[in-house]
Amino acid sequence: MSFGNSPAIEDIFRSTTPARDKFLSRLFGLFSGDVVRNWSQHPSAPYEDIGRPTLRVRDEPGWHTLDFTLRRRTTGELYVSELKCELEFDGYRYLRLTSPEQLAHHGSAAFKRFLRLAENPSSITSTSVANPCRCRAAYWCGEPAPRRACRWSGIGSS
Repeated sequence: MSFGNSPAIEDIFRSTTPARDKFLSRLFGLFSGDVVRNWSQHPSAPYEDIGRPTLRVRDEPGWHTLDFTLRRRTTGELYVSELKCELEFDGYRYLRLTSPEQLAHHGSAAFKRFLRLAENPSSITSTSVANPCRCRAAYWCGEPAPRRACRWSGIGSS
């Protein structure tokens, strides 16, 4: 299924030549953060990027910096966001996210802290551009994202 006049993501990143697809996946991964940052600068985008969030847990050492703090333009709600680009990885298993279980293979401490924020927003302090903020963690999946979001660990559709 395509969005508007754009081809479906599968039509771009999945072909009969896996080496080509792996190359495109890595190339896109290099610039995917720029895509989000440029998109969020456009006045008609529903979210604006206000900087990279840092997550800290009281009484635990260390912190983790993630990819984006997105502010919904209409309400001011803040969302801590982490971008993953795994288009060709593991036989295209993550090309289109359709369920929360597809995120289970991410075992880094930063991603675990991100999920902990999703489960209990008050358990983690998040700062963006050096200002504390009350944020929710969210991820998008489904088709077309972000119109239809998965519900998981208390994360609602947006």
